[in-house]
Parts: sequence; C-alpha cells; structure tokens
Amino acid sequence: MSDAQSILLILLFFYFIECLKWAALGSVSFTVWAVFKPFARIQKPTVDFFGAKKRLFLAPIIPAFKLQLITDKTHEAGHLSSAIKTVSGLRRRLFYLRVRTLPLRTLSVLIFATYFIFLPALYLNFGLGSFLYSAVGLGYFLQFVCAIFYFRAHRYFFPEQLGVRILHTFYNIILPWHAMRASDEFFIKSSAQWSELAILGATASSDQINHRLALYWREAQFLKAPSYSVATLKQIFDEINIPVDSAMALVVPEKEGRTYCPCCGVVYGNAVRHCLDCGKLGLKKT
Repeated sequence: MSDAQSILLILLFFYFIECLKWAALGSVSFTVWAVFKPFARIQKPTVDFFGAKKRLFLAPIIPAFKLQLITDKTHEAGHLSSAIKTVSGLRRRLFYLRVRTLPLRTLSVLIFATYFIFLPALYLNFGLGSFLYSAVGLGYFLQFVCAIFYFRAHRYFFPEQLGVRILHTFYNIILPWHAMRASDEFFIKSSAQWSELAILGATASSDQINHRLALYWREAQFLKAPSYSVATLKQIFDEINIPVDSAMALVVPEKEGRTYCPCCGVVYGNAVRHCLDCGKLGLKKT
C-alpha cells in the first residue's frame, strides 16, 4: 500500500468517527432533508450503551444533503422544559438554520468531493504530481473559507460559546474530516433543546412520523403513565390539523382467533390476555 493510499484510509477512518454522534440514552434521532421539504425519518440507534447511559447514532454519510436532529426531550417534563415546544416555532427555527448554514453545507460538500473524489482520481491518473498537490492546496483553502463561515454562523446562533467557537474554527482549518461535518453541530446542538413532539409535528408528512404521534395519543388514552398528556398532544394535533379520531384507528388483523393490543397494535396468539409492553393492558379479539 502506497503512502497516498494510507493517507486516504486515515481520512476515511477519521471521517467515519466524525459521523458517529453520541446522545443520552432514550434520545430520538431524526434525519431531515436539507432542502426545504417537511419530511423526516426516525433513525434507529446504531448501538445502546446501557452501562454508560449513552446511545450512538450514525449520521448520514454524505454531508449536508440530510440533516440530523437529536433530542432527549421525549416525555411530558422534557416537552414542558423545551426551548421550542410549538410546531410553528420549530419550523421557523429550522428554516433559519437551513438558510444560515447553506454556505457552510455547500463548502462541506465541496471539501468532501475534493478529498474523496478529486484527489483519488488525480492520483490514479497522474500520480504524485503538481496536480495532486494543487488539489490538496484547494482542499485546505476550502477548509479556511469553511472555518470563516462556521465562525460567523456560530456567533449568530450561539453567541455565548466563544471558547467552543474558536476551538472548532481551528479544527475546521486543520482537520478535513471536521470541516466536512461542520454544519452538524448547529442542528444537533439546537435540536437538543427542542421538544420531540414539536419535531414530529413540524415534519409530520411521512407515515412513520404520523404513526408515532398516533401511538402517543393511544398511550394517553389507555396507559396510566403515558409519555405525554392528552392536553399536550391535543395542542400538537390541532397545530398540524390531524384529527384525533384517526389516531385511534388501528388496522385490525384479519385472521380470526387472534388478539391484539389496542394501544401499540401488536398481534398476539389467542392464549395471551395482556400486552406486557403496555403495562399489562387487556387485549382485544379480532
């Protein structure tokens, strides 16, 4: 293996490490398209470390096209303590984040393409020559410009965090993998203060999101200690114009003699009488 190939492998390794995002156990991660579409997908955690009470998520590998939001405010108390708990407020904040970080995200894509596409192509065609060194210089120039945009955007959104701003600006200048993921900090750090319900409501255009809202509503109807109260959920449903009656609708299994949970919808055999996942809630027959 040549020195250039070894350097590329090192870049790939550190970039992969940069894509791993730590969060508190119980946190929920959403991936949202970077373009102005109200669509999100709930992301499953890569690993749960119960001893450390941490959860590990893998960010989208290609930078800037998809954004990652992570919040641990997944219960009533967390919702009430959130900095943003309304759907309209979160949509405005997400819009501002997308607009202000657009130059930064564009530069991240260019840096990613420079190191992982252009440099390998130049090496394969011309070897270690002036073209390759010029491309490396271009990469570091883009990192310097990225650091400037990062500093300005960070000062706008987090004006009190001067130490973090200076340190990460320095990282963006010298570490290519850090510059490629420079915009992650804005969305992950901001969404940590947002309510899960507000994120669900602001991105409730997919079946997966609507299903989760409906599950929370049924929990509030059936469980003694639901994640959210009826009043809190009603505010979100009213904001996004989803009728609460639709949240109670479940696709009942067609096969006779089976039982199902009216809350989570899990189907059981006829011998089972209670759903253990829903606090021993009584099952219904088809």
